[in-house]
Amino acid sequence: ISGYIEVGSSEEALRCLQEMQLEGVTQDQVTFFSGLKAAGDIGDLERGTSIHIHITRIGFDGDVTIGNMLVYMYAKCGLLEEAQDLFDELPARDIVSWNSLISGFSQKGLVEDALNCLHLMQEENLSVNAVTYVCVLKACGTVRNLDKGQEIHGKIVEEEFEKEVFVGNSLIDMYAKCGSLIGAQEVFDE
Repeated sequence: ISGYIEVGSSEEALRCLQEMQLEGVTQDQVTFFSGLKAAGDIGDLERGTSIHIHITRIGFDGDVTIGNMLVYMYAKCGLLEEAQDLFDELPARDIVSWNSLISGFSQKGLVEDALNCLHLMQEENLSVNAVTYVCVLKACGTVRNLDKGQEIHGKIVEEEFEKEVFVGNSLIDMYAKCGSLIGAQEVFDE
């Protein structure tokens, strides 16, 4: 199942999970984690919800790793209220929890919500990573908010994340979507 997910065959991973269930093979946290990731990756809310129900039934819903993946799955499927509720119920939050929620808000173009999460995350003294900034930049580009994008760019430079290739690519994308081709070119040249 994990192998199929690694190569981008989430549909096949979910088929294997279903076959595993039909054969009565015991599932563990890794199986559920993988199933939720696959469902989130392809936006299959029906199967993701089915896995969530099964997880709750057997009592794995208190596990932080599973909780993070539930937040991810619901956010990727566009159910941000459900993702937020699950996030709020997590016994402990880490960078993965926050990034999953920020990513969900970014996909919907909810810049203020993504930035609010970034702020709250920093208030909890969690270090921001490159993935966090990539998600926030995506939100800024989606709604063409150049001012916020430039503000985030300043923080990226301050925290020395601009050397990460995928952060640089996200900056170029954000500037281009915001209509600042000069800004995009400057980042590209750096």
